[in-house]
Amino acid sequence: MNNMSCKCTSYTKGSWSTRRACFQIWRKVEVAFWTVELEQVGCDGRITLILFSCLTFVLKGIWLTDLAKIVPPTVELHGCDMTSAKYPAQELLPPNIHMHVESVLSLPEKWTNHFDLIHQRFLVGALRRDKWPVALSELFRTLKPGGSVQLVENLYTCTVESGPIKRHFEIFDKVFAAHGLVREIAIELPQFLQEAGYVDITWEEKIVPTGNAKEWGPLAGMAAASHMRVFRDTGKLVVAGGFVGSQEEYDEITDGVEREWAEKGEHLPCRIICARKPL
Repeated sequence: MNNMSCKCTSYTKGSWSTRRACFQIWRKVEVAFWTVELEQVGCDGRITLILFSCLTFVLKGIWLTDLAKIVPPTVELHGCDMTSAKYPAQELLPPNIHMHVESVLSLPEKWTNHFDLIHQRFLVGALRRDKWPVALSELFRTLKPGGSVQLVENLYTCTVESGPIKRHFEIFDKVFAAHGLVREIAIELPQFLQEAGYVDITWEEKIVPTGNAKEWGPLAGMAAASHMRVFRDTGKLVVAGGFVGSQEEYDEITDGVEREWAEKGEHLPCRIICARKPL
């Protein structure tokens, strides 16, 4: 593919401190990206950034609040999700953070050519294959010429050959297929971005330690806990769709995943894709 480049960062087993440092680096990779962008954009830091996510990063303002601590107050930060049910009260947020209720499939016309940076993460379970080009086109429209987009998506690849984790993976493989979702959309996103008109497309793959907090540290435990919340929250839908025989069966499988992650952990791949809107 033209106009694309990639970098794969492998994760090898080592000391506890090495593994913990690897996960810390992954958590901070977006911060490094924004720092570069702030330097490149210039304009006394008067830029606008918006975050799209289906997780608590937007809903509770966590990611934007953390980012607000390291960027100039002239940087406008916007968070966007389909619901404001868990948004923090505006008076609890810094004055340069603004929260919105919008769909990435149909963003306000007034946002055309508005944002310098757009960060979108973890919509693999929210957008069907046919909706991804729509979403990327909307992001393209709302970026300023020369603006950048950064997409972060997990690669749901099973790393074990048997047991609860394997069984859980097989179930969700069927769920994704039945609903038109793309389990490994991260692999296809560079091509989608190119077709939508983006340039300077790059991606980097990270391996995220998940579970086994005793050996890998609390951040790996937090990663496992985040996944487990999603698994349990979607249980009723999985059962209702006939993908497992009963709620009890699903709970047993999910409990097994939680135990295996707590005892052994798993290394889950994640891909970070960046691109620009031409000037």
